[in-house]
This record gives sequence, structure tokens and C-alpha cells, in this order.
Amino acid sequence: MKKYFLLFALLMLSGLAYSDDEKEVPAVITEQPFIKVEEEKVTLTSPDQIIPSRQETRLFATTAPTYGALKLQGASPDGYLEFGVRSDEYVSQAILDLEFTPSPSLLPIESHLNIYLNDEIMGVIPLKKEDLGHKNHITLPLDPRFIQDFNHLKFTFIGHYREICENQANTTLWLDISKNSQTASHLSIIEIE
Repeated sequence: MKKYFLLFALLMLSGLAYSDDEKEVPAVITEQPFIKVEEEKVTLTSPDQIIPSRQETRLFATTAPTYGALKLQGASPDGYLEFGVRSDEYVSQAILDLEFTPSPSLLPIESHLNIYLNDEIMGVIPLKKEDLGHKNHITLPLDPRFIQDFNHLKFTFIGHYREICENQANTTLWLDISKNSQTASHLSIIEIE
């Protein structure tokens, strides 16, 4: 209790010490603004002014760094693709057309494929019993908000072949992503006036 009283008294005294040095300055209200703000005229594009756009498709067979199929295994479960977008363009829509074949020895549902775009997860594909051992095709939308000038697609395979005591180096843990897989983007030009 004594500590609180001393702390309170110290605060009061320090407030009195500063109050004598400071002089009260009256507030001045002026009718003229300090900064003159000019209004800008906003013109909307008319229907006859069309922003140039184009469609771009990138096959995995021609995309760095792998230039072909991705082979994901238990001991090395990650695969990567990189692509760029011109600085004077932006992506309004993007999709991933993925062809892949998982090992027939995988446990369904527990095994899956994660897809990342610039370290943001875009989708998780659970591997069902009917998917195992043959070619599958999925279309996954990619969020264009995460697309930059330089982009990094990452595929992470999580594979399981038994309930307990798994060996990640076992040859039954694999998933192949076909070189016929592709990304498709709708690109628009950024108009600078």
C-alpha cells in the first residue's frame, strides 16, 4: 500500500514540475485549408475501348526447371515448376490442368497431393481407391492474387502404403505427373497513361 502511495505522489509531483514550464497556447482556427486539393476528373473507358488481353498455355514439357514429367517419390516428395509473367501484364484467371498417375500400392484417402503457388496452398487432392494405378485428370483453379512476375508451383506428394512402420524409401511410394499437364492463364495488359 505504501508503494502505491509513493508511486502516486511521484507521478503527481512530476506532473506539477512540467506544468509550470509549459505555456498554454490557444488554438487558432483558420478558414483556409493548409493544403489545396485539386479535383481529378475520372474518365471511364467506353465500350469501344477494349483492354488487350491474351491466353497463354504452358506445357510442363516446356517449363523449367524439369522440362517434362515430375516423378515424386516417398524419399523425395516435392516437385517444382517455375514460370514468369511480364511486368506490363496481370493475370485475371489461371487454371492448372493436371494429369497424374499414382502408385497402385498406396493407401487411399491417407495418400494425397498438395499443390502450392508461391508458398500458398491452392489445393489438396486426396487419392481415392479408384484413382490408384491409372492416369487421372483434374482441373484446379489458381488464385490470380498470388501470381507475381516470377512464380513457383510446388507439388508435394504425401504417400502411405501401410498403417504402421513405413519406410519412406520404399519403391511403392510414387506419383508421376505427366509432361502433358499444363497451366493456362488469361493475361491483360496494364495500360499506363
